[in-house]
Amino acid sequence: MEDVAFLAVIAAILTVISAGLAYIAWRRSRREFRKPFALLMLSEAIIAWAYLLDAASPDLATKLWWNNIEYIGYLAALPLFLFFAVQFSGDVKLGRRAMAAIAVPAAAFYILLLTNPYHHLFYVSTQISDDFYRSFDAVYGPAFIAYVIYAVALLTAGMAALVRHYLHVSRAHRYRVGITCMACGLQVMVVTLNYLQIHAIPGCLLVSLGFLVSDVLLFIGSFGFELFSM
Repeated sequence: MEDVAFLAVIAAILTVISAGLAYIAWRRSRREFRKPFALLMLSEAIIAWAYLLDAASPDLATKLWWNNIEYIGYLAALPLFLFFAVQFSGDVKLGRRAMAAIAVPAAAFYILLLTNPYHHLFYVSTQISDDFYRSFDAVYGPAFIAYVIYAVALLTAGMAALVRHYLHVSRAHRYRVGITCMACGLQVMVVTLNYLQIHAIPGCLLVSLGFLVSDVLLFIGSFGFELFSM
């Protein structure tokens, strides 16, 4: 029960912060990138609550059901991160067709996840873990590997757009852009560590804690110049 309460506190704090920042940005900002920013914040809240319910579930079937919900957050957050980074940098304009082409693989991966019991391409096998925070252990299939490659590609592209913007922006704006780069870099780092599984902290817990820190920094860096008017 203490572990569940701990995760519930993290999820609640993350939800309050992310929902509050999403509301302020969506309603008060005039910048185009406010929309992917707000949706990214809400995706993080989905990840946190689904992970909590996944870890707290007593049987494997229920854990996998909540894991499917959790992946809605992950698969939405990946293209949203890229859309935010590109729109924030302002160097490239993404049309609706380009955005759809980037998002279509996410939908395909989610279908593969939902239909995994019929082909086992995403998870070859699963079993309940002895570690509460890991929830369940899995042997990953080729579809999961493809998902990781897709995730790394989008995260890398997003960070490349932000770093390029930082290098070319004027000195007057470099501090704000630097904070945005640092916040996004923190998000990319915790997600990458989650994939590599080379850390002692369980992946989803690490991601949730990383989001808690990075969200405020991301908001300040992205909308700091509008804070007074907001």
